[in-house]
Amino acid sequence: MPRNKLIKKVLLINPPAIVKQSWDEDVSSFPLGLAYIAAVLENSNIEVEILDCFMEDFFNRNKIDDRLMRLGMSDDAIIHAVAQSAPHLVGISIPFSCQLSSAINMNSLIKSVDKSIITVAGGAHITNAPGSIRDSAFNWIVLGEGEYRLLELIKAINDIIQVSIPGVIGLDGATPHRALSLSGNFIKDLDALPVPLYGLLPLKKYWESCGKRRVNMIATRGCPNICVFCTTHTLMGRRVRHRSVDNVLKEMVSLKSVFDIEQVFFEDDNLTCDMEWAKELFRKIVNENLNIEIYMRNGIRADRVDLELLQLMKSAGVRRVWFAPESGSQETLDKIIKKDMRLEDCEKAVQMAKGIGLDVTCFLVIGFPEETMEDIRQTIQYGYILKKLGCDTIWLSCASPYPGSELFNDCAKRGLISEENPDYQSISTMDS
Repeated sequence: MPRNKLIKKVLLINPPAIVKQSWDEDVSSFPLGLAYIAAVLENSNIEVEILDCFMEDFFNRNKIDDRLMRLGMSDDAIIHAVAQSAPHLVGISIPFSCQLSSAINMNSLIKSVDKSIITVAGGAHITNAPGSIRDSAFNWIVLGEGEYRLLELIKAINDIIQVSIPGVIGLDGATPHRALSLSGNFIKDLDALPVPLYGLLPLKKYWESCGKRRVNMIATRGCPNICVFCTTHTLMGRRVRHRSVDNVLKEMVSLKSVFDIEQVFFEDDNLTCDMEWAKELFRKIVNENLNIEIYMRNGIRADRVDLELLQLMKSAGVRRVWFAPESGSQETLDKIIKKDMRLEDCEKAVQMAKGIGLDVTCFLVIGFPEETMEDIRQTIQYGYILKKLGCDTIWLSCASPYPGSELFNDCAKRGLISEENPDYQSISTMDS
């Protein structure tokens, strides 16, 4: 793609949220991935800014129709911000399928400021459904982990060479497909990644919205499990990769020193997958005496904790643990969800956690195509069993066919959803 000027400045954007009006209590999306990408670009002497349209005007809420509302900056405010930034390239994050329409609108706004601005889409949704933006005038798509892929794309464009980067697709009128395999193309050494540029995010506004000085972190990537509703493996692979314990601890110490952080939310899907690694991490956090509350809202596997680990977690600052039995029917768990875990492991974990004074939340899911009403009744009844064992909160969700999941493919084959034109706006665990 020949250009008259080099890409010297990049703007990374977290779009406004377009959600159902009933969802407004749980739509917060901390753009940790953009902060990672920004750090990699800055290390290569590329000027970078982050525009978090969602949080910059979080309390600006406008009804779109009887069903939907928009949270975040107005179109006029976004156009002004982009014009002020004057970037050569804009990267737009689409982490959730229900944010697709917002991102497409964002791309139109950017092109209205300056048609020469190169626009790039990335994130979990685009990794799994790149064809969903085929008519949106984006220039490029970055699949999977985007930190180094976006940097390589910028270098290739600046050098005016033919771009052939695994996980990078140029649109140019073509229809992208999800055929490109990312197998083996994941970041091997997570310690080599720079610390995310938290300072580019509107942290004070995040803190105002939640009432605590909080940031999100991630210590591991990847998931070896094969749950039918999950797409983590498409974005980060089947093998769990760990940052070193000292690398994670160093970041936490820095966050405490620079921002006086009160809470850390780990985004990991498998923080305790390697229990010995997890014990070492929490043991060192205890020794550091950081006085930080620690949360893992994506949950931890009930069969990957023991009493020693839970005690270390509590001493380190963990106040609540989230377990995910998913179903109250072992048959549903085994044959439909394909989660290799025994329900008695969850019951034991709940009792251990409550026994040492931790709060406990459990995740349950209903609505899989193969489920019977009896299966659903068992799940509801299992929630009561967990409550009797001490569980404080039950989060009951609807099975949602996210693109890239086995559940999506199964629902499409059954004709329950359209594979070519699904209702992305309604794909959420808070919807049936």
